Amino acid sequence: MAGAAALVAVLVLAGEMRAALSGKARAEAYAAQLARQARGLQEEVRALAKERNAYQQQLVAAQERAQVESQLLHDEHKKAIASTVSNMRKDALGELKVHQKATMDAAMELEASGKREVELRLQVERLQGELRATQEGAAAAEAQGLRLHKGLLANAHRMLGAATKWRLKRLAKAQDLAPKGDAAAALPGGSKCAAHFPEEGSLASNRVAKRVQWVFRDHGEKGPIDYSHMAMISLLPPRAPWRWITMWQSTGGVEGTGEQTFMCAFSNDGEEWSKAFTFHHLTEGKGIVWSPSFLLVGDELWLFYAESEKCLRPETASRPPRWSPGGNIKVVKTVDGLTWTAPRKLLDQGKFGNVPAVIANPAVRLRSGTLVLPFWLEVPRVEVGVKGCEHKEGAENAAAVLRSTDGGASWAATDLVVDKLSPLGAQTWLIEGTVAELSNGTALQLYRTTKGVMYSSLSDDDGRTWTQPRPYTLPNPNSKLHVLRLSNGHLVVAYNHEGETRRRIHLQVAISRDDGDTWHKLAELEDGADDPLGQWHYPTVHEDPLGPCKIFVVWSCMFRRAQPLFSFEQADEARPKERGGIKAATLEIDRFTFTQETLIPPEEFVEEYGGSEDEPLPMSAAGGRRG
Repeated sequence: MAGAAALVAVLVLAGEMRAALSGKARAEAYAAQLARQARGLQEEVRALAKERNAYQQQLVAAQERAQVESQLLHDEHKKAIASTVSNMRKDALGELKVHQKATMDAAMELEASGKREVELRLQVERLQGELRATQEGAAAAEAQGLRLHKGLLANAHRMLGAATKWRLKRLAKAQDLAPKGDAAAALPGGSKCAAHFPEEGSLASNRVAKRVQWVFRDHGEKGPIDYSHMAMISLLPPRAPWRWITMWQSTGGVEGTGEQTFMCAFSNDGEEWSKAFTFHHLTEGKGIVWSPSFLLVGDELWLFYAESEKCLRPETASRPPRWSPGGNIKVVKTVDGLTWTAPRKLLDQGKFGNVPAVIANPAVRLRSGTLVLPFWLEVPRVEVGVKGCEHKEGAENAAAVLRSTDGGASWAATDLVVDKLSPLGAQTWLIEGTVAELSNGTALQLYRTTKGVMYSSLSDDDGRTWTQPRPYTLPNPNSKLHVLRLSNGHLVVAYNHEGETRRRIHLQVAISRDDGDTWHKLAELEDGADDPLGQWHYPTVHEDPLGPCKIFVVWSCMFRRAQPLFSFEQADEARPKERGGIKAATLEIDRFTFTQETLIPPEEFVEEYGGSEDEPLPMSAAGGRRG
């Protein structure tokens, strides 16, 4: 039994061994199968990898082709745009040339018509003279043959003298005898004018002829012009069909509104003025122009002005939107008074922290040849945050000048001048400066102020630096003045002789023979004390080089509204009945003696300057004079 059991066990074990061997064979077969499958998968993976690489290469190639095609499209688009812009530019230039030609043709026609007008006027005057001579000759012939002969002979002499005088005037005009710096003292007019100021005489013996006329009158209640201001006068270049030009700023509303521009009128004798013309083509942006100022340089007339471009003050309950005074200072030039150059910027308001620059008086040429144009900075009176009116913190009103030492090719602004002696110096408001050269070469500058008197400052280095401003001899009701050196060396100043009431009345011209140390009243232009609404102010003076001793003055006449405005609808009702405008005066000095009766007593001014009523500080032109 044991043996059988052992046999059975052996058989079972053998079976199990066969089964194990069979399972091993199957396992090995399966493993081999798996290995074959793995090798197949590896082949597929390698095939997929090759396929992926091929796809990637195709993708890179496609991206490169797309980039090349995109660049080609960009270049073609750029070329198309450039071609379109070039065509538009050519078209615009073509239109501009056509417009310029039309403008030049119109200017030439206007010039020709002006010259023709002058020729016709001379011809009419000649014919009238011949008619008078014929009438006089006929009357003389009826009385006595001898008288006819003498009358015709005398008339011939008169006509010859008039023609000779006219030719001499035209020759003098062509040679540009306008005073230039100290050299003006050598002009024939200067020496002739000296004879009109004798050392001895009396007030009764003084003879100063005054003729006043309107240059332009505002149109009144129903007209488009209700404001005319800042008048300037100058000789024109020899090629102009007239001798004189007057220009001013004008608008149909209040000062600073969007339609403000320049107007001008022309004259041959400074007394009879042409129709006023509107001067449109100065603004380069959306702003307005301010304060025309002239300088005659050889055969060119330069027009300086300020243009507002940034600070537009917002509308209020009683006022429309208005531009803050001033901005950038610019210049244009003309050789005939008809056609003008393109504007050129001399000073950007950004130089002084975005505070607008303003001018009010003519530039002057010093004996050194240096050109000096006074200006000032006026901080906009607006609330903080108004767009375009932002300015540097701490900015204040201050005066300065623009200088050119190369005949106007380049200009530079000097350091700012403020009243450092007064505790509230910025409130002195040194504005609307006017410059004249004294006999020793020192430059004198007088200022409009809020103190009731003018202020003065001096420069002994051709306007590069200026002394501390001091109170001056003459009163000032916070209004513009203008000082001018005549060809004989005397100074004249046109101003409002009123300081106590601060009203712009008593407009007069004073003269000085001692560089402004003392002043004498030459002529009164307007009194105005009896009209509480009237203002006669902002004078500008010019000497006629063909005088001698002949002076022209232009100024503004305004009549304030009888009541403050609270709405635009009330504007027409509040307009003054009297019409303002621009006036001009001719002063011919036949004889003037500096006497005690004509002497203007100096104004006393002791405010915060350390003086006393018993010992006020000196206020002549020498107040602070160097040397």
